[in-house]
Amino acid sequence: MAVQWTQKYRPKNLDEYIGNKYLKRQLSTLLENERLPQTIMFYGEKGTGKTTQARLLVKNLMCDAPVDGRACGNCSKCERLDDQYIKTGKAPQNTMVKELNIADLRGVADAEEIVKDMAKRVSFNRKRVFILDEMQQASKEAQSTFLKIVEEPVPNLYVIMCTTHPDKITEALASRFKRFRIKRPTTDEITVRLEEIAQLEGVNYDINALRIVAGHHKNNPRESINQLETLSVTTDNNLTVKEVEKQLDIISTDIFEKFLKTCKTGSVNTVLEILEQIENEGIETKEFVRGLGNFLVDMLKIRSGVEIDTYTVEKMKKIRKFMGNFSEVDIIKMLKVLKEYSGITVEMEFHLYVLAVEIMSELEVKESKKEVDVSKAGQRFANNTKKIVESKKTERDIRVVDKSFMEEKVRGSKKVKGLPKEVKR
Repeated sequence: MAVQWTQKYRPKNLDEYIGNKYLKRQLSTLLENERLPQTIMFYGEKGTGKTTQARLLVKNLMCDAPVDGRACGNCSKCERLDDQYIKTGKAPQNTMVKELNIADLRGVADAEEIVKDMAKRVSFNRKRVFILDEMQQASKEAQSTFLKIVEEPVPNLYVIMCTTHPDKITEALASRFKRFRIKRPTTDEITVRLEEIAQLEGVNYDINALRIVAGHHKNNPRESINQLETLSVTTDNNLTVKEVEKQLDIISTDIFEKFLKTCKTGSVNTVLEILEQIENEGIETKEFVRGLGNFLVDMLKIRSGVEIDTYTVEKMKKIRKFMGNFSEVDIIKMLKVLKEYSGITVEMEFHLYVLAVEIMSELEVKESKKEVDVSKAGQRFANNTKKIVESKKTERDIRVVDKSFMEEKVRGSKKVKGLPKEVKR
């Protein structure tokens, strides 16, 4: 079974770790000066690399021949940690590392067992590391159990806590840890890493397609690398912007521009054409409205001079030109209307018509109507009628089959009319 890319390309040292350059600099300095705190908390959003950072610290602490406080990467212990622990979290034998998922705790009793284990003294002053993952899952009582050991840790004991919700850690416990926030890397940092992996895996790519992948997953390293691996298969190792947008169900900004322009000009009839395009592309109403809202926010950002990482230079220029049709007040008014439509899930045709008319009203645009092209309307009617007829025929065929099946199953049985009379006791 092939190793997943998230495991295969997990960083083996601080230099390979994506983003958080100031954090890495702090940790490197503490390691070099042998001043690393014995109790450390890594906190941040899910998937940003908290556990990975903790494992890299383990490697630096356990190395037999550190260079300036950092793992040499060549000793037998470093090699065993790289091959096994860094990728899977399973520590090699004779390595005093324990990685515990606190969500698995059954209560205070389990916490007390962990504390007893932490308090043990070992020979030759060997370093021991306990990683407490998802600490926010522990009850307040269980968290209190750890207070004494982390306030006065035994020599060479290191406790690293990882959490997505530092606010759920009791203040008494949190105050005993040196806190480090793990931030999401930038789009550029993620894109560089995706490009390195794509080259190593023989994937042809457009650099803008990689930027779209990074931005689509909100700069989450793990999810971005997972997505890259999937796309390498589904695109036959050829990542273009068009193909990536298609596979990630990213709605083209062209359709948003067309819709907004329609609202600005007051042409209600054009909404029907947009509706057909949306339905033909399989775009759901809710996704369209959400995407339209995001596009309006992007317009405000661009108006303020903010660069959007996931847009190419050409797209940014195109949107700047399009923005000449709207003032900042226009955009804010449209966002207010969209707020009322953010939860819709059904009735595409109704909602889009009403949405368009409400935006026109907010923009104080007079609705305009033009005569419908009779030939086009007739063809559209014919096509829709054909679909309905085919659908009805299919339903009728199913009913015929069902009826013959039931007749076959109940042949010879007597029909029952009315309800059975009450049985006398």
